[in-house]
Amino acid sequence: MSAGRGPGAAARGYAKGKKDRYGRGDAYSNGSGSFYAQGTATQIATVMASLDALAGPKQPGDDRTLDQRRFDAFMDLICGRVQPG
Repeated sequence: MSAGRGPGAAARGYAKGKKDRYGRGDAYSNGSGSFYAQGTATQIATVMASLDALAGPKQPGDDRTLDQRRFDAFMDLICGRVQPG
């Protein structure tokens, strides 16, 4: 049986994802930056579903991509401009 399979593999993967969770950011010399988050698959799916709900469907006149709307929703949450839910 290969590594990562068999009885208990999902539970071990979840425990590792939970233990190894992190959030970190990088700033680059050109003025841009990145934020990275790692957690369990369930946690990341929850985050993405929340961001998608806040980003909403594209509205007429809004030229932002879905990824741009997700980022704006993320910033709104972090900065307290909207409430999670």
